Amino acid sequence: MSSILVVEDEPAILEQLVRWLNAAGFDVNEASGADQAVERARERTPDVVVSDVAMPGHDGVWLADRLRRQYPTTAIIIATGLGGVDTAIRTLRLGVQDYLVKPIQRQALMEAIERGLRWHDREVERQREYQQLEEEIRARRRQLSETIANLHVTSSASVEALLRLLTLHDAPAYDHAKRVAAMSTRMAVALGVDADLVTDVEVGALLHDLGKIAVGVGVLTKSEGLSPAERELIVRHPQLGADIISRVPFMKTAAAIVATHHERWDGEGYPNKLRATDIPLGARIVMVADTYDAITNHRPYDGEQSQAAALEEIRQCRGTQFDPAVVDAFLALMAAGG
Repeated sequence: MSSILVVEDEPAILEQLVRWLNAAGFDVNEASGADQAVERARERTPDVVVSDVAMPGHDGVWLADRLRRQYPTTAIIIATGLGGVDTAIRTLRLGVQDYLVKPIQRQALMEAIERGLRWHDREVERQREYQQLEEEIRARRRQLSETIANLHVTSSASVEALLRLLTLHDAPAYDHAKRVAAMSTRMAVALGVDADLVTDVEVGALLHDLGKIAVGVGVLTKSEGLSPAERELIVRHPQLGADIISRVPFMKTAAAIVATHHERWDGEGYPNKLRATDIPLGARIVMVADTYDAITNHRPYDGEQSQAAALEEIRQCRGTQFDPAVVDAFLALMAAGG
């Protein structure tokens, strides 16, 4: 039986809403204010909350924010008078699923509840899927980390051998990493970085997609859209890869490159929204090489495009996605024949 929590400080309105929902067969709990609602939710997590906005003490906006953080699968419906519609709309930014205008009509309430329950069911499924994927990834990451930590990896040549082993059944992934490493190394030399960093850039580029191995080939090769849980894991793959190699002394700097190669110059990248020179130079180099190779070579989720299209996209993203100095070095290399 679906659980509904109704939060309303007007006793007559609260009684009416509870009566309607009980008649519809829901398991109804009630609260006369936000603080009491928090207690009720702690006693029994609701599937859906219907809450007034204007209440003594903490209001419905405070309650919505509190519940969203504590109970991510609970759907929240805000109820307000005509004059509070702007406030209700603003609560949507807090993750509120719906709002009702007072005086609440029975049919409107039931329709909002049904929408909330559908959202709740989707979120429960997403959480279940995410936890299952997380368990699988944790097992793969632990196995990979232990295996790599026990290897004697002291050079880029041994890293390449490791990469070949890891991608034994995925030749395109191996070829992509090799191309990205070759381009990244040339760019690092062109930018005048010291020899040790050139080596770190090569290692980081070779292993930049290591986290995707932990995510699993089933997710990466899907031609249809990814689920929200799968998208979350894709976003985490840079840090997953860095965690796997961070125990190897030779790969310490390379691990930082792996962790940050999807951060953007303008701060809109992932997973940590680093900006400009807060992103390691090696990662800024690998990002350009990775993007160029992804555009010009076929991937499961996109079609192959021309070299000219790739160069134009990188040029257009100079100063937003990419470090301007790295783009300039890259374009100069390409103009000179790659």
